[in-house]
Amino acid sequence: MKKHLVALFILLAPLGCADLDIEPKNGLTGEQAFSDFSGYKSYMAKIYGSLVLTGNVGPHGDADIKFFAGTEGNVSYIRLLWKLQTQTSEQVLYPWNGPHENALQFHEWGSDSEILDIAYTNMYYLISLTNDFLRVSEELPSGLSNSEIETVQEYRHEARFLRAMAHYHLFDFFRNIPVVTQLGEKPLQTSPREVFEFIENELNDLEGLMVSPGQNEYGRVDVASLWMVQAKLYLNAGVYIGETKYDECIAACQKVINAGIYSLADNYEELFMADNHLRRDEIIFAVLQDAVHTQSWGGTTTFVSGTVGGAMQDNLTPDGRPFPDEALNLYGISSGWDGFRTTSALVEKFPDVDGSTDRRAMFFTEGQTLEIQDYTIVSQGYRVPKWKNIEASTGERPAGGGNPRISSVDFPMYRFADAYLMLAEAEYRNTNTLSAMTLGYLNDIRFRAYGDESGSISLGDISLDWFLDERVREFYWEGDRRTDLIRFGKFSGGEYIWPWKGGVAEGRSIPSHMDIFPIPARQLLVNSALEQNPGY
Repeated sequence: MKKHLVALFILLAPLGCADLDIEPKNGLTGEQAFSDFSGYKSYMAKIYGSLVLTGNVGPHGDADIKFFAGTEGNVSYIRLLWKLQTQTSEQVLYPWNGPHENALQFHEWGSDSEILDIAYTNMYYLISLTNDFLRVSEELPSGLSNSEIETVQEYRHEARFLRAMAHYHLFDFFRNIPVVTQLGEKPLQTSPREVFEFIENELNDLEGLMVSPGQNEYGRVDVASLWMVQAKLYLNAGVYIGETKYDECIAACQKVINAGIYSLADNYEELFMADNHLRRDEIIFAVLQDAVHTQSWGGTTTFVSGTVGGAMQDNLTPDGRPFPDEALNLYGISSGWDGFRTTSALVEKFPDVDGSTDRRAMFFTEGQTLEIQDYTIVSQGYRVPKWKNIEASTGERPAGGGNPRISSVDFPMYRFADAYLMLAEAEYRNTNTLSAMTLGYLNDIRFRAYGDESGSISLGDISLDWFLDERVREFYWEGDRRTDLIRFGKFSGGEYIWPWKGGVAEGRSIPSHMDIFPIPARQLLVNSALEQNPGY
């Protein structure tokens, strides 16, 4: 069983639904909680834990944010990030016919969308935690050792980075957002360029302060995580501020590559299994989860359990023989939610799915149709068991007990393969060609995918559309598709139509203002200084 920082978190009281300037309250007074080093370590554990956990009791109970109608797991940061990125694309359809799911998958959201409100609030909650930690750690008590003082300073740099990362996610989704760096201030809306420059300046300032790549304990950020966010910020700068910054993106990616400690994991599938903490060769920063220390209905539990259903858990082999505890043995959970499927638009990005030579194609087709005519019928659409609560090293679910319905798969927030693909895309957009070295990086990714050189590409195979398709082959169901589609001009409008885009089976165009989500109406009511995004 994985041991990690988030197992030590302190209890913080729930945050109000829209009070972004509320100061989080510790269960102890400041003098008690921060009289020694353990208080600071526990608080940082709470901050990291807030990326996957939703409260202070098991997978459900004593929630940090209380106003969402439905399971508490819906307010998990990673689950929300994944839903807003993935469920708005061709990658996921839900059958549950609820307003929260349908608003995303059918592109029917408005300023009254509760799922957008909770995402907005949750991301600012993380910002509030980091701001509070920076406040309480500004002056340290006497009695701390030099080593402890140094570690608290490292925590402060990590807190600032996580604050910048949360601002980046908010910026990508909502664009015209407040920058919040202190508790108690009334958030004022900031222009996209000012938000961009805040994130850019924070990352630039922290670059010389954060620890070197791979020097932190697993599950904590370091400077390589910072370079990955820099690369994403610069790669999408044309969308964000109307000014391209491909040279800056290339430079950030090259820093990750030249760090010399990362490489592609040998086996793609193992990156999404329960012992993926062993894949530090590729995983630059992971949000940690396991069935004992970080029980959550959000996080990767969503991806594992949401997929399993139908013939995946009917306790029969494909030829009808008994297979007791099928879901537990093959997917590492006692039962699934029988919900998520994908559309044919994703499946068709992979050649010959049923006998594909691209080993990244992980689709479950038994008892499933390719096309989805009625999204409420769970046998329509292929299932996607990319995430499995099974250890690659043992072939079994993780030892050590824990809730059999909870995932122990860590969420790779940043992977080394993305440094290769971002570098190549930025270089191609800059020069309309690729260096031999960069083409080699792409073929390294393809070699892993195919197991040999049969998937190798040449310069003549490359185009912008190729990059978009290769990114979905490499990163599907990892929570970045919406951003990619927008950068390539394929999210809104009618140039790229996928099944159920716009809420109809055959798909249809959606208006361009939907490239940015609306500022939630509840936030406008609370803060009169905010203005709604255009089109809403």
